Amino acid sequence: FVSRLRARENGFCSTFGFSKPLSFSSSSVFQLQRADDIEGQIPCEKEDDAIEAEDRRRSVTDRAYWRRRIHSICAIHRNPDEALRILDGLCLRGYRPDSLNLSSVIHALCVAGRFDEAHRRCLLFVSSGFIPDERTCNVIIARLLDSGSPVSTLGVIHRLIGVKREFVPSLTNYNRLINQLCLINRVIDAHKLLFDMRNRGHLPNVVTYTTLICGYCKIRELDVAHKVFDEMRARGVRPNSLTLSVLIGGFLKERDVETGRRLMKELWEYMKDETDTSMKSAAFANLIDSMCMEGYFNDIFEIAENMPQ
Repeated sequence: FVSRLRARENGFCSTFGFSKPLSFSSSSVFQLQRADDIEGQIPCEKEDDAIEAEDRRRSVTDRAYWRRRIHSICAIHRNPDEALRILDGLCLRGYRPDSLNLSSVIHALCVAGRFDEAHRRCLLFVSSGFIPDERTCNVIIARLLDSGSPVSTLGVIHRLIGVKREFVPSLTNYNRLINQLCLINRVIDAHKLLFDMRNRGHLPNVVTYTTLICGYCKIRELDVAHKVFDEMRARGVRPNSLTLSVLIGGFLKERDVETGRRLMKELWEYMKDETDTSMKSAAFANLIDSMCMEGYFNDIFEIAENMPQ
């Protein structure tokens, strides 16, 4: 029987032109896959060799080429280490990194979640005399703020201002930084930024003041929060529904129900005039959340019954 089976196998192989019987064992499949991988690697290796040859051929003065090259490594291949290796080699040959190079590297590091290194690299570039333009500075700060490490980002801002006196962070970056500082209870530092942005020509807006009021309410500094609210009005910045809702939440946290109810009546009037539906929804949701957190459930049911539509 065995001899007949082998004969059939040999006949099958000879009929279809196979020198050996087909095998579908795991080792055979692995060998086939490995062969495919090797064949796939050959074009990639050739492409890499061609790129390296082109790098050697290009002069350090060909800035357009190196901008594209570093941007491609960072944005497409997402390999900031390779970009930094190339930049280090170029600097040894007299190349000075520009704003686009710095932006590409910092962005790639942040995408990789390496925010601490992104902060350090940015400081290192600036200390080495590679100062980006104002627009790029704001782009980099916005990217670094994604780390949620406001103290580190504030250090970068101070360093940039130190070497580039005319640099002014954008209003959005100021507001984001103030918010992040308030989240870690560094409200005094956040308030200092309000004065700093005003000295640099920015007018704090409703977002700035609302964020700062929320920060003071969080640390139970209601007197200061109310002063910021009064200053806001005195400077011609009209509070919105969310501003009042945040302030009410602060008074409820301190069990000052009387002031909270008085401001609540004012809130209803603001919400009548509020044209932004999302703002009204946010204000109402924040108010209900604050009341739930402090246990004012009976008042919530009363609001549900009597709240003006």
